[in-house]
Amino acid sequence: MDDGRRDRAGRRLTLVGIGLGVLVPAGLAALSYVNTVPPHRGLGVLSFPLVWAMPAMLAALSLPSRPFLLVPATVLGFLSAFTPFLLMSVAFLVPAVLYWLAYSLRGPQPMAHSRAVAAVLVPVLAGAGAFFVLMAHPDPLCWDWREDPSGERTYTTVRGEACATNPSRGIDPVLVEPGTENRQTGRGGTSDTVSAPEAAASAALVVAGLLGSRALAGPAPPSLAGRAGPGSESRR
Repeated sequence: MDDGRRDRAGRRLTLVGIGLGVLVPAGLAALSYVNTVPPHRGLGVLSFPLVWAMPAMLAALSLPSRPFLLVPATVLGFLSAFTPFLLMSVAFLVPAVLYWLAYSLRGPQPMAHSRAVAAVLVPVLAGAGAFFVLMAHPDPLCWDWREDPSGERTYTTVRGEACATNPSRGIDPVLVEPGTENRQTGRGGTSDTVSAPEAAASAALVVAGLLGSRALAGPAPPSLAGRAGPGSESRR
């Protein structure tokens, strides 16, 4: 296969990987929203998927002339596949493999070893930081709910010391005798939510990692791309 056909095949794989890399976090965000009670539908519904979409964003930045960005996209994709509290995160392995296959077709991109290492470490460390900062501080949230005879539930959030000391607060519903205004009531809670400062810090780290890696990778010289190994120095 000549260089032009390899490059086109690599770009097609990149686009497929980007599509899957965006679709999976979007699907997880939708599932989280649907399966979470209204008081718990906070910033975490968007903040975690934003971090998980970082490999796809790196892959998008690899077009048209920065194929090396597919390397950190691959690394971050594999790391995302092992998110501790999310079994479905193994789906991130699929786009990660596609990114690596795409780089094998589009690359290698000539680059100094130091810049190559930095272009991988910067987004990986930024992505890890963006993930863990979302859980940096425990922010418990509790709620009470009431269900009217039509089955409609209303929620009241509870914060403060009572919630902090007992965030579960007995999640099972407490039945109320028939004929009263509300058919049943209940309580729920979580030991941690994503606060606005945590979400902002996480998003800032994602952006910094993307821009930093893009700047370090630099565009591949058309006349040299594909002639030197990853991390090798270009020469005249």
